[in-house]
Order: sequence, then structure tokens, then C-alpha cells
Amino acid sequence: MLETFKYLIGSAGPSGFGSKSTADQVTDHCPDLRSITAIITGATSGIGAETAKVLAKRGARLVLPARDLKAAEDTKARIVSEFPQSEVIIMALDLSSLDSVRRFAFEFESLNLPLNLLINNAGKFSYNHGITEDGIEMSFATNYLGHFLLTKLLLSSMIKTAKTTGFQGRIVNVSSNIHTWISGDFISYLCSITKNKCEYDGTRAYALSKLANVLHTKELAYRLQEMDANVTVNCVHPGVARTRLTRDREGFITDLVFFLASKFLKTIPQAAATTCYVATHPRLVNVSGKYFSDCNEALTSKLGSNTTEAASDGKNKSDACRIGNVIGVGIALGSVGGGMNGKSDGSNVDSSGGGRKTCDDSCSGAGIRKRGGSDLDSFGGGGRLVVTLLVL
Repeated sequence: MLETFKYLIGSAGPSGFGSKSTADQVTDHCPDLRSITAIITGATSGIGAETAKVLAKRGARLVLPARDLKAAEDTKARIVSEFPQSEVIIMALDLSSLDSVRRFAFEFESLNLPLNLLINNAGKFSYNHGITEDGIEMSFATNYLGHFLLTKLLLSSMIKTAKTTGFQGRIVNVSSNIHTWISGDFISYLCSITKNKCEYDGTRAYALSKLANVLHTKELAYRLQEMDANVTVNCVHPGVARTRLTRDREGFITDLVFFLASKFLKTIPQAAATTCYVATHPRLVNVSGKYFSDCNEALTSKLGSNTTEAASDGKNKSDACRIGNVIGVGIALGSVGGGMNGKSDGSNVDSSGGGRKTCDDSCSGAGIRKRGGSDLDSFGGGGRLVVTLLVL
């Protein structure tokens, strides 16, 4: 009850900010960002668009990847009209397509731009069951896997930029408090919704993808520390706001729900505050692997924390190994009927070799087959599959 009261009145936490703080306010004292290049996914509307506007106001060069290029151009026009000196680059990206992610990364590298800040903001809530061209459940592919690969492919550029400039790079994964809704055998659920739409529940699938964002953050922070890279990664819960995430269910019922919950809703500038705080505030130098809500560090679910511990010490083999394998199954899709890019042999997936611990079986009973040269292998190298949450 006390926490709810604090939220409603916008009580400031240790950071000096709270639920009522806006993106503009939390960046008011941030350093000049004119030397910063930022990639922001999902910036054509809502929280992403507000994040882009505020960073442009502070001087950052923006790269806005988008599936809808017209909407992205409209966003750029609004930013430039308000801040004429802004530099905004529009590029094509469909996060539900791994080929599109690879093309974007290649085209960005060809621009020879530095990369200081990567904000993985884009999100999709799929009410209806959908499978991507790669054979992966739509919410998981868009919200987690596309961002995982994007981060993987851009990481060397971020590390190089940080080393060259001396400015610490930052990765921000936009998760959600809904990740706490996941409990029980979520690995089997991921398998089942990939193979069978009868098992699909849109809310649970969305929550699972957001749990994956949390786990990705924890594991990547560990690996960046091992690499001694001057790059941090954190994840955020933006809060509940009405954005285009609910665009597939606009209508009277949706309007009624938002009206009844209006006292708990954030405005878009408030919802973008935590992302902007974590992306820019000097207080967070060297802070990595954390979860933030209302511009303050917060606790993740027990499941997220426990899995992180399993990744660190390798003791919880049964749960952690299944996590490591199941997304490999989702990618290799040996049990679903096709590999990546239509290949049934899983040739884009590498699942053996080094790493902290390996497992042989997935929840479907089929191991991940060994292949080389994948761009979906571990951040730390060693030939292990880390297409997903953990490498064990």
C-alpha cells in the first residue's frame, strides 16, 4: 500500500526522481550529448519517439531504425522542426526478421559512424498467435531475439567507440514489470507456443519475452565485465502508459480499461523518463546488469534473479541448461520443421564447444546440432550457443 501511495504521488527515490519525473527533467543536468551517436528502436511513436526527441534536444545524433519508413520520416520531421540542428538518420529494420537485423547492422557499419548508445525499445504485443519467417513466435522474436542479434552485431562497434573516445557506451533494454508474471515451467511454454497456437496466450507470451530481456541484460553485463569492455547494459520498466502497443485492440473495451486505470497511468514523457535516465545520467557510470523502475534501481522477479545466479555459478543445471537449449530449438527449429532462413539442418546455430557448461537435450528432446560461424553464438566466443538467455 505504501509503495502504491508513493507511486501515485510521484515520491522521489534515491536518484532524486520518481514516477512523475519526465524524460526532459531527468536529462536536464546530463552532459552535452553532441558527441553521442544513439540507435533507438521503436522510435516512430510513444516512448521511443519521446526518447528520441529528448536525446535530440540534448544534441545526440540519432539513428532511427524502423519497419514503417514513412512513420520514421514523420518522427524525424517533428524532431527537426523543434530542434533544427538535429541529425537524424532513418534506416530500415524489421526486428521480427533476423535477415533484416543483419542487413541493418551491415548498413550501419558501412556508414562508419561511432556508436555510444543502443536503446532496445521496440516492442510488440501479439494478441493472436503468429510465427515469423524464421519460424519463431512473433512476440519473442520481435521483443527479444531481434534485439539480441542486433546487440550482438553492434557490440564490437560500441566497444571500439568506447575505447577510441574514452566515453563509456551504454545499452538499455526496455523490459517490463510484467516479466514478474512468469513462473513455473516457462521453457516448455515457449516450446509449446512455437509449435502449437492452441497453447498461445498473448499476455503470457509478451511477459516471457520481457523476462528474456531481463535475463539477457544480466548475462551480457557479466560477459562485458569479463571482456573488460567499457560498455554497460541495464534494463528498465518504463511504467504503464497508453502507447501503440495496444493498437491491435483499439476500441470501446480498451478505452474503458485505460479510463478505469487512468490514475495509475504515466504520460508518455513520464514513461520515457527511466530509459533516458539510465541512458544518460552521470550517476550510472560503471553501473551494469541492473533493473530500473521509476528512475531508481528495483528488484527483478525471483525467477530472473535465480537464473542469473545459475548462470554465474553453474550449479542449477536442470533449469539453466534448459534455458540455454530451448531458444536454440526455437532458432534451429529442428523440432518445428525448419531452420533459420528455411534451413532444416540448423546450420546457422552453433551449440557446442566452450562456455561454462553445456547440455545435450532440449525440452523437445532434441539437442542443438553443432555448426560453426553463427552470428547467434555467444558474446564471449568459444563456439557456444547463446542465442538466448544464458550460456552455461
